[in-house]
Amino acid sequence: MTVAVDLRGYTRSAYHGMGNDEVANGDCKHSFMFRNSWTMGRPLVKDGRYSGLFPPLFLDKWRPDTLRSSKRPLDMVLERRALWHDRFDEECLKWASPPGSSKIILRLHYWSRFIFLMFFPIFCLAVVIQWLLAPDDPSFGEFLNGDVSLIFMAMFVPMLLCWSAGWFLETYFPRTVRQPIKGPKWELNRRTGLVTLYHKPGSNRTGEIRAQAPFREWDAYLLSLPGPQGNFWYQLVLVHQVHEWALPMSQMFAPTTNREQVLALWDVIRQYMNVTQPLPDMPVLEPYRKLDPTTLKYDNETGRDPNYWRNMDDDAYKAFCDRNYRQLCRYNWENECDQMQAADAG
Repeated sequence: MTVAVDLRGYTRSAYHGMGNDEVANGDCKHSFMFRNSWTMGRPLVKDGRYSGLFPPLFLDKWRPDTLRSSKRPLDMVLERRALWHDRFDEECLKWASPPGSSKIILRLHYWSRFIFLMFFPIFCLAVVIQWLLAPDDPSFGEFLNGDVSLIFMAMFVPMLLCWSAGWFLETYFPRTVRQPIKGPKWELNRRTGLVTLYHKPGSNRTGEIRAQAPFREWDAYLLSLPGPQGNFWYQLVLVHQVHEWALPMSQMFAPTTNREQVLALWDVIRQYMNVTQPLPDMPVLEPYRKLDPTTLKYDNETGRDPNYWRNMDDDAYKAFCDRNYRQLCRYNWENECDQMQAADAG
């Protein structure tokens, strides 16, 4: 649904969707190396029908229970968020990543837990089968005292130690793990329609703008990279039409073998930036819907419950996530992209 735009809430550079996507001025300055690095994937278009589907990662990360557990009033959040380096609200999507030491601790914690839970049951099953097939019929205790215990000590004990150490630090010393973020990396601003790249966090120019241009001057590409096992990993990247500016969205949304999730991510971003559309209806954006003019008008016209996500119980939300995933897999993304590209060429 397209809503009449209240221009008092947005600047003149805000992105209005169709008819507001003229090409950037100037000759393209992309070098051969730049084109081969960032524009070799399938181009995606900004206009066209929205699927109304969401990347499962967003739904897992921002759940209704986080809304119910939040004890901070919205006014307090609005006062403090000007100092935040990472935001996702009615004004902007600003991304920042934690310091290197925090990322190392978090990755060791979560990856060791993931690998242990994935491979330890397989290891146990293989041990039992090997014991049953052993020709000399040893007792299970004797069998475990052999090479099995050495394999367990070499492979799984380090994972348990990393998992336990990470849990201990996150539980009792959270400031050691969640260190202050030094600065933002990039920003998509709905109010102004600008895409901003910042200098590297932690440098002498932290927080200074490195590149900035209206959203309509950026093209989106679906990059596919071959993995070590022959499968493809997909990621979304925004590339400026003239300058050598690239914004890989893998910083926020890690490359995945599920192409549909990346296409759903682009669907969310282009709707978020289009001020003729309401904000994507996700739990993370519900507290801010009444602060966006287009979304407020849409919600008033449709009678949307302002606490729709907050009041949803866990079972209903799980059913919604399952339904979203099934529809995501069945949605005809290819046909949608072909139709939009044909219309754009015409």
